Amino acid sequence: MQIPKGMAVDMLVYNIHHDSDYWKDPEIFNPDRFAPENQTDIQQYAFLPFGSGSRKCIASRLALLEMKVVIIKSLTEFRYEACADTPKLRDLKFQDMAIGLLTSASPLHVSAVQRESE
Repeated sequence: MQIPKGMAVDMLVYNIHHDSDYWKDPEIFNPDRFAPENQTDIQQYAFLPFGSGSRKCIASRLALLEMKVVIIKSLTEFRYEACADTPKLRDLKFQDMAIGLLTSASPLHVSAVQRESE
């Protein structure tokens, strides 16, 4: 297939990240996929959270660092607990991605409990 000059091309990263050709059980949340011992199982360009190549997000390293700081700060100040209304991970359903954001079809309820000061 030839793409005409000047044509806009969109690549739906969500579809790649949930493609069973690249991922075993793609709809299951499994962070162990990215463990060091599993790195050889990941095909190049099958995981593109910040794009790739010359058009890769120039702030991806900063964004990852900021996310880590926010998570660490949040976890040191609060303890998160599931509520009675919190669905089990295996029961989560997602909305269609109209604007490119992965969104739960129903609310996710958790409690943030302030940690005791030392």
